[in-house]
Amino acid sequence: MAHFIARNTPVVKGETWTSQPVQTDFAEFITGSFFSEQGGTLEIQQSFEYPKNHENEEKALEGCHWDVVTKVTVAAKEGKGFQIFALAPYFRLVYKNESGSDDKEVRAYARAQEKGRV
Repeated sequence: MAHFIARNTPVVKGETWTSQPVQTDFAEFITGSFFSEQGGTLEIQQSFEYPKNHENEEKALEGCHWDVVTKVTVAAKEGKGFQIFALAPYFRLVYKNESGSDDKEVRAYARAQEKGRV
């Protein structure tokens, strides 16, 4: 089942949006899709450190070290799909709006997926 991460989320020009951490459990892959009205860069980051509080975004990100495993360039109004190996027990998505305009619509879906399962 896909994790709903963001939909119709605005990202002001030059700003960064960061998803909540997601646990990979015993998954082999992290798969997902991403769309934005404006161009930017999507990072799929992973961590071996346990986020302190999954329910509170500010606290969940405190003190954890996140490694950028994959960077994806996203063109304006272009959807991108991704599939990478799950190397650590947690992942998150980070998107930077690199255009000169505000992004009124960002959609992000991702899931940790076991090999052979759809």
